[in-house]
Amino acid sequence: MAAFGEWLFAFVTVFAGGIALERVGAKIWIWNLLCCAITVVYVYFYCPEMTGLSLEEIDMIYAKPEARERFLALQGGGNDSSVDSVAGAH
Repeated sequence: MAAFGEWLFAFVTVFAGGIALERVGAKIWIWNLLCCAITVVYVYFYCPEMTGLSLEEIDMIYAKPEARERFLALQGGGNDSSVDSVAGAH
C-alpha cells in the first residue's frame, strides 16, 4: 500500500505539478510543506523509538495483547519491562 501511495503521489507531482504551477504559482509548494508537516507530527506521536531493541522486542511492541501474553507465558511467565514500557502495556 505504501508503494502505491508513493507511485501515486510521484505521478500526481510530475503530471499535475506543471499545470498547478502555471495556475496557482509558487503557492503550490504549500501542499508539499503541509504533507511534510503532517508526516513529522505522525512520526513524532505514533512511531515508537526502536534504538537498542532486538527484533523480538520490536515484534512484541506490535503484537496483539493476547499474542504478547501467550508469548511471555511460553518464555517462562516473566514480564519484560522494557517491552511493556515501550509498548505501553496495561
